[in-house]
Amino acid sequence: MDFIADANVERQVIETLRNDGHDVLSVAEIDCGMDDSRILAIANGQSKDFGELVFRQRLITSGVLLLRLGDLDGAQKARRVHELMKTHADKIKNHFSAVSLVKNRFVKL
Repeated sequence: MDFIADANVERQVIETLRNDGHDVLSVAEIDCGMDDSRILAIANGQSKDFGELVFRQRLITSGVLLLRLGDLDGAQKARRVHELMKTHADKIKNHFSAVSLVKNRFVKL
């Protein structure tokens, strides 16, 4: 599974996904100021906020993974994402996925 990580995604999360064999393009590595509509356009070329773009404006996407992990540090977030991918990878593609400390939510796009 391939990912584009927004500029605010911690380096540990990106490295964990890469170490797990995922191809991850990091916005922070290419252009921290890139807006969400441009990120979504890049994502669609390869395979406001994302919720607005995906649901209200109905822009096409192959999936969004929203991390709502509060005050966890980067390493803790990386472990949470690693576990999520091990147990729910099949629910990420073509879904708007929200991951929190308490539960995961997957909405089919």
